[in-house]
Amino acid sequence: MLCGSMGVWECGRPDARASVLQFIRQESERPTMNTTADTERRRLRRRRTSVVAVEFAEMTIRDYDEVSALWRNTVGVGLDDADTRETMAEYLVRNPGLSFVARDGGAIVGAVLCGHDGRRGYLHHLAVADSRRRRGIGSALVERCISGLRAIGIRKCNIIVFAGNSEGQRFWQAAGWIERSDLTFMQKPTGADD
Repeated sequence: MLCGSMGVWECGRPDARASVLQFIRQESERPTMNTTADTERRRLRRRRTSVVAVEFAEMTIRDYDEVSALWRNTVGVGLDDADTRETMAEYLVRNPGLSFVARDGGAIVGAVLCGHDGRRGYLHHLAVADSRRRRGIGSALVERCISGLRAIGIRKCNIIVFAGNSEGQRFWQAAGWIERSDLTFMQKPTGADD
């Protein structure tokens, strides 16, 4: 049962509040060990608090110029003729509510494309401005995509990371993504634009 504004204790037990306050005092006085886990928890706490100022929104074609500029200026993101305004508009229409941008003060500081083929989800072009990295923005964008895919029944999601993009590979691996060494990615032009 919750009582009072200072914490949680059982109503009607006169000693409960004192016990809680004593526990809090003891915990705050206890020396902390500087372990890797403690360091990681502090880093994640900082990351969570820094994301608060950023606003996330569904990507629209109106975001194209700013998002395209972010992608062009992000090492590890490869753009080609499939990334025009027209193809982006078609992609967003086919995959509504799955691609997102992050804004800080109105400026786009992060973006990700997300879609699916009915069986698997795919993330493309996750990018966060250099000045805003390591603050949880990329992770928050990815989580929005995964939540959207989950909501429509897509059970797995795939990404393609350039072999030379070691920073990107570290990001995805740290987030729990698994490299599939049993697969080889292949591609063939269809001739649709020849």
